Amino acid sequence: MTLSVAWPRLFLVVLSLTAMLALSARAEAQTAPDPVFTAATSTVLDPPHPVLGTDGRRHLVYEVRIVNTSPLRVRFDRVVVRGASSARVFKAVAGRAIAGILSTPLRPATRMLGPAQAGVLWLDVALRRTTRVPRRLVHRLVTTVSGRGFRKRVIAWRGARTKVARGGPVVVSPPLRGSGYYDGNGCCGAGPHTRALLSIGGLPFLAQRFAIDWVRFDARGRWVVGDPAKNENYVVFGDPIYAVARGRVVSVLTTLP
Repeated sequence: MTLSVAWPRLFLVVLSLTAMLALSARAEAQTAPDPVFTAATSTVLDPPHPVLGTDGRRHLVYEVRIVNTSPLRVRFDRVVVRGASSARVFKAVAGRAIAGILSTPLRPATRMLGPAQAGVLWLDVALRRTTRVPRRLVHRLVTTVSGRGFRKRVIAWRGARTKVARGGPVVVSPPLRGSGYYDGNGCCGAGPHTRALLSIGGLPFLAQRFAIDWVRFDARGRWVVGDPAKNENYVVFGDPIYAVARGRVVSVLTTLP
């Protein structure tokens, strides 16, 4: 009598545990990395933040650090940015075009990472204003791995998973007043600002991701009159600069020419 009552309960308990394990395994499979040898690691430096550009699109500007942890050569053939919870592709770069978004400290444009070499993928995912901003992103990386004593093979994996920041962007006031100013070097393409990755205290920082070089033109379309080696010959020279936010001056120097 006791067994006839206990067994159904035991069966239900086992069935419940099985269902829970199956759900857990399914959830884990959605977040766990692909179980393949990749020869390289891929991590996002900072979660991207949607920023509305003057082109009417929302830009997700961020970086993926790639480290070749093997003694082999790794060539990148395709980079795809997708939503982590859907199959929607937001950006795809393939072939030689990858050299425009991958660089190393010694090579500003490359598709290849040598043994024990690191590089950075500089990504700008432009979304239409009506496109729903994804909550998470995942990247599909297709590489060709080769080396002495190693048979060349194509290896693809999903990696560099990241959240997308949900808060609004930081809004600052204009540092200059008046007309004739031109954005000479701003977001989001390749440039000395967007790729000014610095190591400070052992951590990577990219404070210039959205920095701008402002220049000013006169009524004749000139931004410098005379010798460009002299600061005072630039039209913008002497214009007052305004603080973009409240702050406290902590130090001042007047020793630079």
